[in-house]
Amino acid sequence: MSNESVFLCFSSKDRDPYIHAVAYHLKSFGLSIWYDYDNLHLGNDRNKKNMIEPFKKSNYSVIFISNNLFNSKCAVEELNKIMSLKDKGMYIIPVFLDYLPQTLNPNLSWIVNLIYQEASKTDDAMNLTLKIVDAVLQNELGKLTDIDTSFNALIADISNSADWKLKSIATLLSDYQNIEESNVNAKSAMLYSIFSFLNVKKESKLIRIDKMAERIFSLTKLDIPVNEYHINIFENIVKTIIITMLNKTCQIL
Repeated sequence: MSNESVFLCFSSKDRDPYIHAVAYHLKSFGLSIWYDYDNLHLGNDRNKKNMIEPFKKSNYSVIFISNNLFNSKCAVEELNKIMSLKDKGMYIIPVFLDYLPQTLNPNLSWIVNLIYQEASKTDDAMNLTLKIVDAVLQNELGKLTDIDTSFNALIADISNSADWKLKSIATLLSDYQNIEESNVNAKSAMLYSIFSFLNVKKESKLIRIDKMAERIFSLTKLDIPVNEYHINIFENIVKTIIITMLNKTCQIL
């Protein structure tokens, strides 16, 4: 991913403390973001620096939709820019922030047709962060392959791989699938073991999967409650590495 790959669109009135916390957490997962608190340019070339360059570098946009958003001139300009890019490869993640989706202006009805999130400024910012990271990973995984990415399918593929590391984790993946769904800490530990064994931090140039894996496992070590999004993220990290290695092996062969 580029140095600035996730664009955050919001009203400055909504920044503190919720959106500021989400931005902080996203960076802790290794995602580079464009965030006006860090990146806003106020010079003579501010239009180029704020409305052109960020969108050239961004693959994703997170739109925090609130009453304040529509009363912010800059935020509305950003929203219009994002709208012009929605059919040109921009992956958009709408977040309705203390705002009912059904009350959205009909001119923006396309937003409701996307997979969106709902949040409140009183929520834990980490919960929304995990959902955003999960969406990014799933999308990046889809760019790598159009084949079945279930663990059963991957086990079959890696069993025939010429890469000894991939062959070695087939048993670990089978054992992983036998862990009870409710035993999320055991699942997280097993996934981290597989990730550490593969030890291929530079295999995927698409995303900072190494930083994501370290961050997810650090939450587990701190005994912070793990939920389905932690596991989804970790599973997609492992799948991304495996598919990247499989693709590389095929290219060599």
